[in-house]
Amino acid sequence: MTLLFKIGFTFQGFNYGWFEGDLYRLPSKGVRRHYPLKKLDLKTREKAAPFYCLKKAKKTVQFCKDISKEFSKPIEFLIEHQDLPNN
Repeated sequence: MTLLFKIGFTFQGFNYGWFEGDLYRLPSKGVRRHYPLKKLDLKTREKAAPFYCLKKAKKTVQFCKDISKEFSKPIEFLIEHQDLPNN
């Protein structure tokens, strides 16, 4: 299966992308670590707007959509069925 990310943003050194209405942290490599593709869970609290945890920061869905922009070149990932990110 191929995931094609056309819209996304960078926040605190990590790239994030939207695919079919869900937010994913895109794979990256650090000095000592490798961060795989990860589907981020939408969290909710009573009397608060839904939010995503981006690293240690809690950001609302609206904030994520506001800072999103179209990638100059779409990012494509080919993943096998057993590697599909789960909730």
